[in-house]
Amino acid sequence: MKKHFAAAKSHGATDAELREAIAYGAIAPGGRAKNFALDMLAEIEKE
Repeated sequence: MKKHFAAAKSHGATDAELREAIAYGAIAPGGRAKNFALDMLAEIEKE
């Protein structure tokens, strides 16, 4: 999944678009999806 996130970022996805994708991941059931979304959100906030 990180590869998809990186690809979207490299093709010009805006922070708003990435945050929207992360929001969908954060509400998805299952710990792995939620943890991934939270990790990606932390990466965006660093920038």
